[in-house]
Amino acid sequence: MAKVIGQKATIKSIKYLAGAIKVKANKELLAIGLDIETDAKEKITEDHHVDTGRLRASLHTENPKTSTNQYSDGTGRSFKGKLSETPKDNQVFIGTNVKYAQFIERRDSYMRYAYDKNIPKLKIMAKRLGKLI
Repeated sequence: MAKVIGQKATIKSIKYLAGAIKVKANKELLAIGLDIETDAKEKITEDHHVDTGRLRASLHTENPKTSTNQYSDGTGRSFKGKLSETPKDNQVFIGTNVKYAQFIERRDSYMRYAYDKNIPKLKIMAKRLGKLI
């Protein structure tokens, strides 16, 4: 029977690299998610959808490590902004739980605009992570 020299060390190295890639992917996804969030908030402001500021304040980015988003509108009322789904590893969700947000999105596409603006960053991230594999 043949014995592979250094097999345990090789397996350990592969697991370490896989973990490092996962950590890097999560960090980059979170950074891009925050960019999308910022661009969506800017679009809401530019399109004059700010009355109390609740929609803009409620937009937030979640990853598996985030907790409920607490925010206040311009009138001082406080809200909890947890999204309906919880992201898993290598996922980032950007959104709001404000009910009227869907109507403004259908009309002015503030989230679609922000996502489309950041597609080049997602492509660069995918290419860079692909080189690590």
